[in-house]
Amino acid sequence: PCRSLLPAPSVDAALVAMGSLFPRPPRSIGKRLVRLYVDGESKVAVVELSDPSRMNSFSAELAEDVAEAAASIGRDPLVKAIVLQGAGPHFSVGGNPFQREKAGVPLAAVAFGCRTLYDGFGALYKLG
Repeated sequence: PCRSLLPAPSVDAALVAMGSLFPRPPRSIGKRLVRLYVDGESKVAVVELSDPSRMNSFSAELAEDVAEAAASIGRDPLVKAIVLQGAGPHFSVGGNPFQREKAGVPLAAVAFGCRTLYDGFGALYKLG
């Protein structure tokens, strides 16, 4: 994705592009952090952030899953409405400031992950 982000219009955008170069370990097959339900009768899609043990905090994995949910809804022309909700007592606490320090991830890679997450939420918005 780095080439698609260049040439960058600003230093900030260049840092985000550089963050896309940070190698992330392959994601293991297993639990997804977003659940998608489509009610067959009402044609309402429910996108649920599903990581209540971490209060649905933003992460690269959550970003991937939101983008996948948006793409799935986009392929279903019968969906009439989208509901976005969080599992557990919190919708989301936002970003997890301690995640980057523990993982040793460069700030540029965190910025790229944030952009991916916001792109996923933006894709959901555009569907509505």
